[in-house]
Amino acid sequence: MDTQRNKLFSDNLNHLLENSRKPNGTHYTLKEVVDSAPRILTHENLWRLYIGKASQPSYQIVKALADFFGISPDSFFQKNEESAAPDCLQQKELSNLIVRRVSNLDPQTQKTILLIIDIMLKSKS
Repeated sequence: MDTQRNKLFSDNLNHLLENSRKPNGTHYTLKEVVDSAPRILTHENLWRLYIGKASQPSYQIVKALADFFGISPDSFFQKNEESAAPDCLQQKELSNLIVRRVSNLDPQTQKTILLIIDIMLKSKS
């Protein structure tokens, strides 16, 4: 990856880490990201990507990060107007992110969220 692509990747990764939240509202840590793909990510390679010093991350690494944040892998290489930021996600990516976050909640809370969705859908018709 050239320097400009390194910076773009790093900027998008930083933006995701700064703006993505766990269900409890706290930020994800680099350790949590690494732990999500233990045979693919290491703390060192994630840190190098984070600071823009990594060169050519493998597709597996990019895919693991994309899966963690619920975005498409190519989102890391898009400029700000098409950013990997959660507020700019495509429908499928947003749905994946919602599923990922809800799956971390207890069953009763999941049922409550399902009821809320049902109520919202009924109010639209």
